[in-house]
Amino acid sequence: MQLSTTATTSNFNLLSLQFIVRRAMDIYDELMKRDNYDQQLHLFKAACLYAFTQYKESKQECEKCHLDMPLKNRLLF
Repeated sequence: MQLSTTATTSNFNLLSLQFIVRRAMDIYDELMKRDNYDQQLHLFKAACLYAFTQYKESKQECEKCHLDMPLKNRLLF
């Protein structure tokens, strides 16, 4: 049985995207270990978690940001 090129490409693209988003979350975690890091990093990580349908974790990460930002509002509602 041979998979269609479209299905194979689509699966590859999804796996590539998952890898990129997980890598971004790792980078955000590393940046948040620094002193005086940008609070928006919590929102960026929350957006990644939301993309992985981890809504509870996304909300928790959002609430760590003390800034009032449109992205924060969007992720919380």
